[in-house]
Amino acid sequence: MAFLFALFFALLILTFARQAWLHGVLVQYWGILGLAAGIAAGYLFFQNSAILLERLAPEYYLPLIPNVITSGVIGLAVYFVVRGFIKSILCSLFGEDSILNGWTEGLRGAILSLLPSLITVLIIASGIRVGGTLLELRHLESICRPKVNFSTKKYPGWPVWATWRDSVEDIPFLVNTLKPLDPISRVNERRVVDLLVASKKPELLTFLRSAPETATIFSSKGMQDALVSDDIIRLLAKFQHVTLIQHALIRQSAEDPDAAKALADLELQPLIDGFMLSPERQQRLKTETVVMNQTPSIQFP
Repeated sequence: MAFLFALFFALLILTFARQAWLHGVLVQYWGILGLAAGIAAGYLFFQNSAILLERLAPEYYLPLIPNVITSGVIGLAVYFVVRGFIKSILCSLFGEDSILNGWTEGLRGAILSLLPSLITVLIIASGIRVGGTLLELRHLESICRPKVNFSTKKYPGWPVWATWRDSVEDIPFLVNTLKPLDPISRVNERRVVDLLVASKKPELLTFLRSAPETATIFSSKGMQDALVSDDIIRLLAKFQHVTLIQHALIRQSAEDPDAAKALADLELQPLIDGFMLSPERQQRLKTETVVMNQTPSIQFP
């Protein structure tokens, strides 16, 4: 699937070039730059909203959906302001009376379209990565609740966006390119938080501590410190995943030399699904369910 995403991004760049060749590139510039500014503003609010709320009202937390809506409204307002400002500047620079008139169409326009098209590719790739990460964490919160178990037939499937994210990240050089722009989806940090969420289920934590793929991670000093940190425990309880991913202790855990390689190589979905859906565990759950159903109820006079 990585090939399909790479092909889609290449076709997108060619489409931008064709439109610029035929109709000029200016509309692309003020549209995409305004969009980039709006997304950046909404993204910054989304990243820091939990920190702001923590300072103003420590006993509350902002759920994901209201946070996304608020961030979207802020981003939309910034988009219109920046778009209008850039449009005004570009129209004056490349107007009919300007010596630069004519530079925005044909071959020159197609070359100039590389900037807005590449920005668009980065926006789409970042959106897929962020969406995949947040939905993956919500999925883990659902299946890793301590007293909740799912049969094979009712076991929730992993989000499609998480699969798309993994495919996008298989495109060469893309992860390193986005690393400074997308702190929420940094691979090792998000996998540390994934494992911390998974550790809410005691039996799964026991399995992960001994599994070859994750034993090194859980035995590292950074992960051990994170597991007992009051601040991390509080953020986990409040589902503050974005704040957790950017937390200094999580970064320290992700960069721990004893854990970094295992985190980079970790394939979390088959590992957790393999435990949750293992025949032995599923048979035990069925047995426990039958025993509970056969237990006579207590009758009160």
